Amino acid sequence: MKYTSELIAKYNHALDAVSSFDFQSNSDAPQLQNYSPVITPSGRILVFGNVDRHPLLGAKYISTSDLVWFDSSSGFARTVSRWYRLADRADIQTGDLISTGRITGFAISDDKHLRNMLDERARELRELVNTY
Repeated sequence: MKYTSELIAKYNHALDAVSSFDFQSNSDAPQLQNYSPVITPSGRILVFGNVDRHPLLGAKYISTSDLVWFDSSSGFARTVSRWYRLADRADIQTGDLISTGRITGFAISDDKHLRNMLDERARELRELVNTY
């Protein structure tokens, strides 16, 4: 995957937001229902799902921006652009091909595997931040 300096900066800003996030007081975050984390053929890790109360998109089926942090047990996910509350996960198996109509990805249903992928991506981008 190719990283732009803008994506690296946004990604690292989002990682910093994870460490200071107050889970108790973020009830205004958009909610994803019937969601599935995915990896695209180009290597981007996103979430597909039905969003409610998105400040720009309202309520519709979306693909998020690049996923930075994900914790289904706390019910929250962080992308490079915002926090999401997680509701019901789609009944989709790892490797299933799904699409938003514009973007296609392979489902990731194993949270441990997803966390490992996100941790590796975070290490990679933290290292790159020093080169820009």
